[in-house]
Amino acid sequence: MGLFDSLLNRRLVGLDIGISGIKAIELGGSAKSPRLLAYNRVPLPWNAIGLDGEIHDRDIIVSALRKLFEGGQFSTKKVAVGAAGNSVITKKITVPRMSSTELGHQLYFEAEQYIPFNVADVNLDFAILGNSPATNSGTPSMDVLIVAAKKEYIESLSSLVQTAGLTPEVIDNQAFALGNAFEFNYG
Repeated sequence: MGLFDSLLNRRLVGLDIGISGIKAIELGGSAKSPRLLAYNRVPLPWNAIGLDGEIHDRDIIVSALRKLFEGGQFSTKKVAVGAAGNSVITKKITVPRMSSTELGHQLYFEAEQYIPFNVADVNLDFAILGNSPATNSGTPSMDVLIVAAKKEYIESLSSLVQTAGLTPEVIDNQAFALGNAFEFNYG
């Protein structure tokens, strides 16, 4: 069973909190044959969320999230939320070849030179993309994708969703979530 099938079996509602509105979608079926079970959209007033993704009016967003789920068309209040804006950084880096476990131990040290935040203030994750050509010194290396999200932003987003009576099961980088949707449906 693939990741998409696993998520479908978990029954999550996907949330996109954007500057013009909040969209929610629930899918069923399988990765090969997904079905739209429910969809809803609630518009937001101008500037409730800034162009940088920063939430300017928390009460309006909480109210909109509650309204989104009022009709009862969704089978769950467990949600997967997209994270975006200036508080989320994605960067491809090249490091000496090492195991995933070794990289996990060194990740904060490696990331420190690439992200504009204090590494103590971020949630950090990585994916090894594969081997890259050896460096000038001849050292074998690999490409790694790192994602850093400010802890304060993730906690605020999680709190916002919980205040609306929802359960945040997944908080994912919006660009990756979109890419995963296309990979699962068309890959």
